[in-house]
Amino acid sequence: MCFLISLVSSQPSYLGIIQAEYRADSAEAEVNRRTMDIKKAKERIITERAMYETLRKEMDTMINEFHSI
Repeated sequence: MCFLISLVSSQPSYLGIIQAEYRADSAEAEVNRRTMDIKKAKERIITERAMYETLRKEMDTMINEFHSI
């Protein structure tokens, strides 16, 4: 009888399995959310860099025009 009780108690409970699956799903959703945040941040960096380059070229043009006066 003691062997049977220890065997049953060593088996994960159904509720424990459900909770573990829920935690795993939640963790996966969080990883996916953070991955999307990183992707959006990279896209913003690329956009900002392009805007910076455009402004830098405009400033260079204005400075060159100013020096040519």
